[in-house]
Amino acid sequence: MKILDIRSVDRLERAINQGSCIVSCGASWFLTCRNQYSILTRIAENCIGWDAIVHVDIEKCPDAESILAIQSIPTIVFYGNGEETARFVGLKSLEDLQEVLETICPSQLTDQPAATTTIRGCNQSIL
Repeated sequence: MKILDIRSVDRLERAINQGSCIVSCGASWFLTCRNQYSILTRIAENCIGWDAIVHVDIEKCPDAESILAIQSIPTIVFYGNGEETARFVGLKSLEDLQEVLETICPSQLTDQPAATTTIRGCNQSIL
C-alpha cells in the first residue's frame, strides 16, 4: 500500500472517516520523523485491508496539529470508522507498530514470518 502525503485538512478528515486509517504526523526537517516515516513505509509494504495510510507534514498542513491533538512529533494515530483506536508519540520501532496492529487485528494477520507479516486493517479499539 502506498503512503499518501496529505496537505489539507479536508483530505485528512476524508481519510480518517473512510474506514481504517493510519495517520503519521511529523516534519521533514526532523531526523526522528524521517526515521519514523521510513519505518512506516516498511509497515505499508505489508499492510492490506487498511483504507488509507497517510502522512501529514505539520509544516505543510499546520491545522492538522489541532485536529489530531498533536503535542509532539513524530506521532502515529490509528483510526477505525473515524474513531481513534491507538496512538504512538515519539519514534517507535517496526516491532512496536506491528505489535499494536496485531493487538488491533489479531484475527487478520497471516501466518508468515515476522519480517514479512501481512497486516490487515480492522476497526477493533485498544484504547
